[in-house]
Amino acid sequence: MSSTYSTNLRTELIGSGDQAGTWGNTTNTSLGSILEQAIAGVSGGPYISGTYPAVNFPTDADITLTANNGSVDQSRSMVLVITSSGSLTATRNVIAPASASKVYIIKNSTTGGQSIQIKYSTGTGVTIGNAQTMIVYGDGTNFYNGETALTNLTVNGNLAVSGNETISGTLAVTGATTFTGIPSGPTAGAGTNTTQLATTAFVTNATGTLGTMATQNANSVTITGGTINGVTGTNSGMTVGTATTATTATTATTATTANALNTSNAYQGTTFTASTQFSGPGTGLTGTAASLTAGIASVARNITNSGGWSVIPSGTKLYFNYNGTDVASLDNSGNLITLGSHTAGGTP
Repeated sequence: MSSTYSTNLRTELIGSGDQAGTWGNTTNTSLGSILEQAIAGVSGGPYISGTYPAVNFPTDADITLTANNGSVDQSRSMVLVITSSGSLTATRNVIAPASASKVYIIKNSTTGGQSIQIKYSTGTGVTIGNAQTMIVYGDGTNFYNGETALTNLTVNGNLAVSGNETISGTLAVTGATTFTGIPSGPTAGAGTNTTQLATTAFVTNATGTLGTMATQNANSVTITGGTINGVTGTNSGMTVGTATTATTATTATTATTANALNTSNAYQGTTFTASTQFSGPGTGLTGTAASLTAGIASVARNITNSGGWSVIPSGTKLYFNYNGTDVASLDNSGNLITLGSHTAGGTP
């Protein structure tokens, strides 16, 4: 009679009265090799090198697991350590035998940093990230993630996650947390100030409302902390403090600008200093640039000229001096005394 084989593990089934004298060999193969491979076999990797056929991507393309009746193959092993001869450039499929249910532990040891997917020729599959190990199972149509999804997890020490782990509730870790993959979680509200995971959407929501300076001004954003030197008050009324050095028009103590110094704007932006545009002490001057008034001198000064004459006030008299000699004096009563003769009613 012709041999028949089981659907899932493809072990040889001996018919009644068949294989007289040789059935023991068939049974040993089924129990000692095929079932052992299905329960404890590792295909590929450094674990049991050469015992079972390796699973390798020879090129950058999908592969189909071998499925042999009554002898070892790739698809029957419990553990698949999947490698590649070169770098993969995209997620590639590992296709299992159709209509055969199976549990696998799969490790993605391919190069190129890409994920792989275990699936049937049709139906949905399960993706295994690069360098990750996952437990999956297939029902003959689709593959599913066989790892337990945790509702709540509390870790009192350190937590290291190298594969995929789904936690539908709360994760609390008191030590350091290390992820070799990309962690994901629900997005917290922009105003949340807790230890929740800061997702990309959270950061975008939290910073996206800043806008431009014009936006901030329109929104009346309050800036707190720190000081602006010389500025006091609130955003509704600020006062600029007194300038400590009046060397430029912008540091003048009044609220005028450089434009107010000259109506024609000829000196707009010009720096005015005491040693350039102005001469003399300037004591007692009041008013504006258009009209200045000299105040009353508190101390009388001598009047001289280059011809030798000088007028010197002293006490109650005013002396007229020529080349060092007083030639006349006028007292506070109006008396005029001259050194020489004088003529009344003449032309001076």
